[in-house]
Amino acid sequence: MNHVRLNHAQSNLHTTKLATALLLLGGLLSTASLVYYQQVATKAERLQEELQQSTQHAKKLKVSSNSSSASQQNNAKQAAKTSEINAAISSILLPWPAIFKALEVATPDEVKLLALEPSSKARNANERGFRVTAVTLNADTMMAYVDVLTQQKLVNNIVLLSQESTELNGQAAIQFVIETVWKT
Repeated sequence: MNHVRLNHAQSNLHTTKLATALLLLGGLLSTASLVYYQQVATKAERLQEELQQSTQHAKKLKVSSNSSSASQQNNAKQAAKTSEINAAISSILLPWPAIFKALEVATPDEVKLLALEPSSKARNANERGFRVTAVTLNADTMMAYVDVLTQQKLVNNIVLLSQESTELNGQAAIQFVIETVWKT
Protein backbone atom coordinates (compact mmCIF):
# COMPACT_ATOMS: atom_id res chain seq x y z
CA MET A 1 0.00 0.00 0.00
CA ASN A 2 0.97 3.48 -0.70
CA HIS A 3 1.08 5.81 2.19
CA VAL A 4 -0.44 9.19 1.61
CA ARG A 5 0.67 11.96 3.82
CA LEU A 6 -2.08 14.37 4.76
CA ASN A 7 -1.01 17.82 5.93
CA HIS A 8 -3.91 20.21 6.51
CA ALA A 9 -1.74 23.15 7.73
CA GLN A 10 -0.91 25.96 5.37
CA SER A 11 2.60 26.39 4.25
CA ASN A 12 4.75 28.82 6.20
CA LEU A 13 5.88 30.53 3.04
CA HIS A 14 2.41 31.85 2.18
CA THR A 15 1.74 33.36 5.65
CA THR A 16 5.19 34.81 5.84
CA LYS A 17 4.75 36.74 2.59
CA LEU A 18 1.36 38.10 3.67
CA ALA A 19 2.61 39.08 7.13
CA THR A 20 5.66 40.78 5.65
CA ALA A 21 3.51 42.73 3.18
CA LEU A 22 1.15 43.90 5.94
CA LEU A 23 4.08 44.84 8.19
CA LEU A 24 5.66 46.94 5.44
CA LEU A 25 2.34 48.60 4.63
CA GLY A 26 1.78 49.48 8.33
CA GLY A 27 5.32 50.85 8.65
CA LEU A 28 4.85 53.07 5.60
CA LEU A 29 1.53 54.40 6.87
CA SER A 30 3.02 55.08 10.33
CA THR A 31 5.97 56.95 8.81
CA ALA A 32 3.68 59.03 6.59
CA SER A 33 1.47 59.91 9.59
CA LEU A 34 4.50 60.91 11.67
CA VAL A 35 5.84 63.18 8.92
CA TYR A 36 2.42 64.83 8.48
CA TYR A 37 2.06 65.36 12.25
CA GLN A 38 5.50 67.04 12.43
CA GLN A 39 4.57 69.40 9.59
CA VAL A 40 1.31 70.38 11.26
CA ALA A 41 2.99 70.88 14.65
CA THR A 42 5.71 73.08 13.11
CA LYS A 43 3.12 75.19 11.31
CA ALA A 44 1.07 75.57 14.51
CA GLU A 45 4.15 76.72 16.46
CA ARG A 46 4.97 79.27 13.77
CA LEU A 47 1.42 80.64 13.85
CA GLN A 48 1.46 80.82 17.66
CA GLU A 49 4.72 82.81 17.61
CA GLU A 50 3.32 85.22 15.01
CA LEU A 51 0.20 85.72 17.12
CA GLN A 52 2.25 86.49 20.23
CA GLN A 53 4.46 88.92 18.33
CA SER A 54 1.48 90.74 16.85
CA THR A 55 -0.28 91.03 20.22
CA GLN A 56 2.89 92.33 21.87
CA HIS A 57 3.33 94.86 19.10
CA ALA A 58 -0.30 95.97 19.42
CA LYS A 59 0.07 96.34 23.19
CA LYS A 60 3.20 98.46 22.76
CA LEU A 61 1.42 100.74 20.31
CA LYS A 62 -1.61 101.02 22.55
CA VAL A 63 0.46 101.75 25.66
CA SER A 64 2.53 104.40 23.91
CA SER A 65 -0.50 106.15 22.40
CA ASN A 66 -2.59 105.92 25.55
CA SER A 67 0.02 106.77 28.17
CA SER A 68 -1.03 110.41 28.35
CA SER A 69 -4.73 109.70 27.95
CA ALA A 70 -4.53 106.92 30.55
CA SER A 71 -3.29 109.33 33.21
CA GLN A 72 -6.07 111.77 32.30
CA GLN A 73 -8.65 108.99 32.51
CA ASN A 74 -7.29 107.87 35.88
CA ASN A 75 -7.51 111.43 37.18
CA ALA A 76 -11.08 111.76 35.91
CA LYS A 77 -12.06 108.42 37.45
CA GLN A 78 -10.46 109.41 40.76
CA ALA A 79 -12.32 112.74 40.77
CA ALA A 80 -15.62 111.00 40.01
CA LYS A 81 -15.08 108.50 42.81
CA THR A 82 -14.19 111.28 45.22
CA SER A 83 -17.35 113.24 44.39
CA GLU A 84 -19.48 110.09 44.79
CA ILE A 85 -17.94 109.39 48.18
CA ASN A 86 -18.48 112.97 49.30
CA ALA A 87 -22.13 112.84 48.18
CA ALA A 88 -22.67 109.58 50.07
CA ILE A 89 -21.09 110.99 53.22
CA SER A 90 -23.16 114.17 53.07
CA SER A 91 -26.37 112.17 52.63
CA ILE A 92 -25.50 110.03 55.63
CA LEU A 93 -24.70 113.06 57.76
CA LEU A 94 -28.22 114.46 57.61
CA PRO A 95 -29.54 115.72 60.95
CA TRP A 96 -31.62 112.60 61.44
CA PRO A 97 -33.00 113.40 64.93
CA ALA A 98 -34.42 116.71 63.68
CA ILE A 99 -35.87 115.01 60.60
CA PHE A 100 -37.54 112.33 62.73
CA LYS A 101 -38.99 114.97 65.05
CA ALA A 102 -40.34 117.03 62.11
CA LEU A 103 -41.92 113.94 60.57
CA GLU A 104 -43.48 112.91 63.89
CA VAL A 105 -45.13 116.27 64.19
CA ALA A 106 -46.34 116.30 60.57
CA THR A 107 -47.49 112.68 60.26
CA PRO A 108 -51.15 112.03 61.15
CA ASP A 109 -52.33 108.71 62.54
CA GLU A 110 -53.87 107.74 59.18
CA VAL A 111 -50.43 107.77 57.47
CA LYS A 112 -48.00 104.97 58.29
CA LEU A 113 -44.35 105.55 57.44
CA LEU A 114 -42.67 102.53 55.88
CA ALA A 115 -39.20 103.81 55.05
CA LEU A 116 -37.04 106.90 55.42
CA GLU A 117 -33.81 106.96 53.46
CA PRO A 118 -31.26 109.43 52.11
CA SER A 119 -31.95 110.56 48.59
CA SER A 120 -29.34 109.87 45.95
CA LYS A 121 -30.51 112.69 43.69
CA ALA A 122 -28.99 115.86 45.08
CA ARG A 123 -28.67 118.60 42.49
CA ASN A 124 -25.56 120.11 44.08
CA ALA A 125 -23.24 119.54 47.02
CA ASN A 126 -25.22 121.83 49.36
CA GLU A 127 -28.50 119.98 48.86
CA ARG A 128 -29.13 116.93 50.99
CA GLY A 129 -32.40 115.18 50.51
CA PHE A 130 -34.31 112.24 51.84
CA ARG A 131 -37.07 109.99 50.61
CA VAL A 132 -40.16 108.92 52.57
CA THR A 133 -42.20 105.83 51.72
CA ALA A 134 -45.60 105.72 53.41
CA VAL A 135 -49.02 104.12 53.15
CA THR A 136 -52.50 105.52 53.80
CA LEU A 137 -56.08 104.40 53.19
CA ASN A 138 -57.19 107.24 50.87
CA ALA A 139 -55.80 109.80 48.47
CA ASP A 140 -57.13 112.81 50.41
CA THR A 141 -55.07 111.85 53.46
CA MET A 142 -52.00 111.43 51.24
CA MET A 143 -52.42 114.90 49.70
CA ALA A 144 -53.08 116.47 53.10
CA TYR A 145 -49.86 114.88 54.39
CA VAL A 146 -47.89 116.30 51.47
CA ASP A 147 -49.42 119.73 52.14
CA VAL A 148 -48.47 119.55 55.83
CA LEU A 149 -44.91 118.63 54.89
CA THR A 150 -44.64 121.59 52.49
CA GLN A 151 -45.50 123.89 55.41
CA GLN A 152 -42.60 122.53 57.50
CA LYS A 153 -39.74 125.01 57.88
CA LEU A 154 -37.02 122.37 57.68
CA VAL A 155 -37.87 120.82 54.32
CA ASN A 156 -37.94 122.22 50.81
CA ASN A 157 -39.08 121.12 47.33
CA ILE A 158 -41.36 118.23 48.26
CA VAL A 159 -42.11 116.03 45.25
CA LEU A 160 -44.54 113.12 45.06
CA LEU A 161 -42.49 110.55 43.13
CA SER A 162 -44.94 107.67 42.92
CA GLN A 163 -48.17 106.26 44.23
CA GLU A 164 -49.69 102.85 43.78
CA SER A 165 -52.73 100.99 44.97
CA THR A 166 -52.04 98.22 47.43
CA GLU A 167 -53.88 96.22 50.05
CA LEU A 168 -53.43 96.75 53.78
CA ASN A 169 -55.13 94.30 56.15
CA GLY A 170 -57.71 93.45 53.50
CA GLN A 171 -58.50 97.12 52.77
CA ALA A 172 -57.57 99.12 49.69
CA ALA A 173 -54.68 101.44 50.44
CA ILE A 174 -52.28 103.79 48.66
CA GLN A 175 -48.52 103.43 49.02
CA PHE A 176 -46.64 106.58 48.02
CA VAL A 177 -43.10 107.89 47.87
CA ILE A 178 -42.15 111.52 48.39
CA GLU A 179 -38.76 113.13 48.08
CA THR A 180 -37.63 116.36 49.67
CA VAL A 181 -34.56 118.50 50.18
CA TRP A 182 -33.41 119.30 53.71
CA LYS A 183 -32.83 123.01 54.30
CA THR A 184 -29.25 123.62 55.41
